[in-house]
Amino acid sequence: MKILKAIALFSCLISVTASASALALAAPSSLQPALGEKACFERKYTSDHLRRNPKQHLSSMYILVTHMRESYSDGGTYDWVNGTVVGASKNEYYMNDNAGCVYKADGSISCNIECDGGAFEVYPQSDSVLFQVAKDYYFPLYRRGTDQETAGREDVLHFSSDDRDNAVYKLYPVEVKKCEAAIARAKIRSWGC
Repeated sequence: MKILKAIALFSCLISVTASASALALAAPSSLQPALGEKACFERKYTSDHLRRNPKQHLSSMYILVTHMRESYSDGGTYDWVNGTVVGASKNEYYMNDNAGCVYKADGSISCNIECDGGAFEVYPQSDSVLFQVAKDYYFPLYRRGTDQETAGREDVLHFSSDDRDNAVYKLYPVEVKKCEAAIARAKIRSWGC
């Protein structure tokens, strides 16, 4: 009898732990990861959705938010929050991985690319997040293998705040490895202004 009670208790514990893990993944506060942590959000659109929204650029989208500590050459340190956005369109991967982000009091993040390279914001929802191009601004994604300096006109997907088909995307929290896999498929070299 004691063994059966122990098995029942163990089963309950596993169930509660699994439920807590799922809730933690879906928590809106996960949009702002702690120092040394990452948060990943994904959306894959069905072919039916894309047929109903033919002007939508992306068939899938990923956002990876990374909170890290960097070092100055003199030994000092600073915290940096990086936003990487990956999108797929017609079996091509596009990415912009150079967004510096700041956490806002309402739980959202605001991200900007240096040298007037675009801006976006991400807002927490109850079980998801909303990616939105910054008001009166734009945000570009570059085809795999290109960047801001080498991309031709055909290598860039432009997202504008006034483009109602492409200014806002809803994404859901997923495991970080999904964003890392998307980044590996879309990898571009580092670039500066």
